[in-house]
Amino acid sequence: MAITVPTVSESRPIVYTKTTWAGAWIAQPLMRALTVAVQAAPGHSSATLLWKYGSTKQPEIGDRAADKDYTSIPRGDFLGNYVRIEFLDQVWWGVIQDVEDDNHGLIDGTIPKGVQLYTAFGLTWFLDNGKPITQSKVKYLGGTFTIDRAIPFNGGTDGARRKNSVAWKNYDSTEKCFTDRGVSATPAAWKASTAIEYILANFTPRNAAGATLVPFVLASDAASFLDYELPLVDYDGLTPWQLITRLVDHRRGLLLLTKVVDNSVQLVVRSQNATSITLPSGGTIPANPDQMSYNFDNAVNVKAARVSTTLVRKYDQVICLGERAGSVFTVRPGVNFEADWTGAQATAYNAGASALAGYSGLSTEDKAAANADRRAADDLERVFSWWRASLSWNGRSATDPSGGSPPFAFPSIDADGTVTTSSGANVQRGGLRVADFIPLRAGVDYTAAAITPDTDGSDDADADYLPPILLLKATAIRAGGSDGGWVHAERLNAGYDSESDKRQYTFSVDLQTREDSFGLIFKTQGAPQHFICRDLFTGPDSSDSVPASESLTSTSWLATVYVKQDQYCRAQYPKQADLPALDLIRPLVLRFENAFLDYVVPGTVLGVKAGELQKTSAGGFVRDDRKRLEDMARLAYAWHGQTRRILSLQFRGLTSGFEVGHLITTIGRGANVRTINTAITSVQYDLERGGMSVQTQFAEMDFRR
Repeated sequence: MAITVPTVSESRPIVYTKTTWAGAWIAQPLMRALTVAVQAAPGHSSATLLWKYGSTKQPEIGDRAADKDYTSIPRGDFLGNYVRIEFLDQVWWGVIQDVEDDNHGLIDGTIPKGVQLYTAFGLTWFLDNGKPITQSKVKYLGGTFTIDRAIPFNGGTDGARRKNSVAWKNYDSTEKCFTDRGVSATPAAWKASTAIEYILANFTPRNAAGATLVPFVLASDAASFLDYELPLVDYDGLTPWQLITRLVDHRRGLLLLTKVVDNSVQLVVRSQNATSITLPSGGTIPANPDQMSYNFDNAVNVKAARVSTTLVRKYDQVICLGERAGSVFTVRPGVNFEADWTGAQATAYNAGASALAGYSGLSTEDKAAANADRRAADDLERVFSWWRASLSWNGRSATDPSGGSPPFAFPSIDADGTVTTSSGANVQRGGLRVADFIPLRAGVDYTAAAITPDTDGSDDADADYLPPILLLKATAIRAGGSDGGWVHAERLNAGYDSESDKRQYTFSVDLQTREDSFGLIFKTQGAPQHFICRDLFTGPDSSDSVPASESLTSTSWLATVYVKQDQYCRAQYPKQADLPALDLIRPLVLRFENAFLDYVVPGTVLGVKAGELQKTSAGGFVRDDRKRLEDMARLAYAWHGQTRRILSLQFRGLTSGFEVGHLITTIGRGANVRTINTAITSVQYDLERGGMSVQTQFAEMDFRR
């Protein structure tokens, strides 16, 4: 760390212009640079320049010799030109975009006289004012091409990253573009560094001939700060600059600035941390490599040095909340589920049309049809179809065989995110709902060992998660052995064509989730609804006979469901036991989408094979993003957990040694030392009158974005 004593410099700024980036710089000794304002993203640096035209007799200026006679200086024509300003030990680059012309009339009736004030913006202006990004470069079997749709980063093949979808990675590291499983065996996740490189390679502004207007590159050391996977990032219609400033993620305390090196504009990333931060996941966020300690105590050129200290945005703890935690578990009638229809409705269903006029004179076939019509009415829709969690449900799952004390369906989660499976979470049962998927993949064996977030293997298969599972207990085919006769409900009639007397089921059953409560709906296809509840059905006459070999009882089913509970995937820093002893603990709560904590309860039925139930013995977490939230909490606390100090400096004259991105650790020395630890985000130079100001700023960074 350098300890710098600022010194005054009075060097004269030198201005150069050129009309194309590939052209040669032309010195403009008559153009005066008035101000230069250098600032970090997302804003653009700027400069103002003055050009006087008319009849003058100029002294020697730089390489321009003094005029011997009055010389006519024409009105300037610099709008749209590139500009380079050399002052102190710095060089500022930009493009002139605005001019104000103050015309003072004519000299001798022929020579215009006046003053032009030009405004130039830093070269990042091109990234913010070119064509918005509305296309994507994608890979196909023969190479790459461009499509007229902006695919989100890490949004899967369709760019949606649905919560019931497995696939989300869509980066091809060879072609450095978007891909899918059809053309890439193992799509990768986009990182901030690869996404920015993709933008700079494909969507920087180009001239009319299609050539790159100004080359932008990512600085070589930027990857160490940007080596993190992105969430789903949708950017359709954003400019390259808007997207890049979004990807240089403020959640990690980063600054973005630019430097021109070898005729290219480098995007430089710097940390706002004085020391490196070790994350709970094991990663490290580097410290700012450009740290400075300044001693102003004996500096005569310091006009003002103001330090603002505030506790307004200081927090004692950061709490990160993801999605509601969920569980995959089994339900079954008589254990944790029960019928959800009334006795009066069941009686009306059983009676069918028997109490209606003209019923007694019908043929057997017509009676059956009349009964079917009556039972299909809306007022009897629930009978033998709607099921719900038992009113006396104790919060436990229904393993097979049932009995004893099965595990809790929802483990408890404490404030630090620690899970306890030996006790159940407090839940409002009326607010629970069965999801239309379970977070498990087809073709993966979840029964062989304990389930972990890595059980699925690489999370890159283009597939949706499984739907809820409904299994029915039919007649076993093989006597003895392990054949329990269990079949998937939608495949109950699959063996009918075999003409086996043990497979005379002509119907199947569809499973629906209920929107009004924690429950399920079963709908028979190919037979009356009471064919899955023959033990509860009593028809009015022989027209309603239910052969036992073709039907099931009301207890002959079990289902595996995914339900979100009332606690969250969560993490916090500091941990609860490490909180300071304060009168008031001020927490900052941050919420994150797509941060999951999904538990598969031990003993959960996950399928069936040859009539035998397939179960997970150990269970485990199939999705667990707590480490990511722990990282976010640690990073946010590194920013929000410290006392905020903002430094504002004003100098007489121009002073070297201050650059945007430098982290000022302290000012002063000895007993007068003050800790700052904020990065310079703005340096403004008054080149005309000789003066400058420096500003550090705690931006209101959004750790949730």
